[in-house]
Amino acid sequence: MASLIGKKIDGFLIKENEFFRLEDADKTIITLMYLLLFLGIFLFYKNNALYRAYVKEDGFIEWLTVIPLWFSADLSLKRFFRLRKKRNFGFLVILLFTSLIFIFGAGEEISWGQRILNIKSPAFFMQYNRQHETNIHNLLVNGVKVNKLVFSLLLGIAIAIYLMIIPLLYQNKKSFKKFIDQYAIPIPRFGHIISFLIFALIIKIYPEHAEKWELLEMATAFTFMMILLNPLNRKIYDSD
Repeated sequence: MASLIGKKIDGFLIKENEFFRLEDADKTIITLMYLLLFLGIFLFYKNNALYRAYVKEDGFIEWLTVIPLWFSADLSLKRFFRLRKKRNFGFLVILLFTSLIFIFGAGEEISWGQRILNIKSPAFFMQYNRQHETNIHNLLVNGVKVNKLVFSLLLGIAIAIYLMIIPLLYQNKKSFKKFIDQYAIPIPRFGHIISFLIFALIIKIYPEHAEKWELLEMATAFTFMMILLNPLNRKIYDSD
């Protein structure tokens, strides 16, 4: 890694700066992510019944996915109120929007509390939701799975651009950097990016089954929580 710092790759300069530095909180979260992943793989091969309980709906991994989503929503909302008199309108709108996105993600993950509260789904969701649950990601519209199109394909492309292209542009294009900082968009560090990509690769190559993607959802939630906590441009959230 050190040999890349200060060199150009495909015309982009990898600068010797904060991009490669992680806080203790980042390291702890990354360690936790991988411990949970390897525990899941171990259970998959050694005790399949326990593994199914580990990754089932409303199970251990699902609730560990919800926690960082709520934390991220709360953090964005707190930043909004702390900076509401010190930042421009666009900056504050993005903070609110970010909080709403994470609230939406957490709500979708637990079907908006439907199973916890034992609430029957409205007629629309009984007809169009593949699992008859009150959520959007399991909708089936005209034969199209919303989860596959929006939350897998389109969201996957957006995350790839965000993690692999945006940070390079941010460090090399002053006008782009100014725009990003002006609109409260957190930039991931190298450790955030590489830990997530390796995690996703491991998930991709180990045996195919639907539940394994619950582990990737958990890693995604924790990764974005790390990015919010310790972005490359964290100074934009200073109240000074």
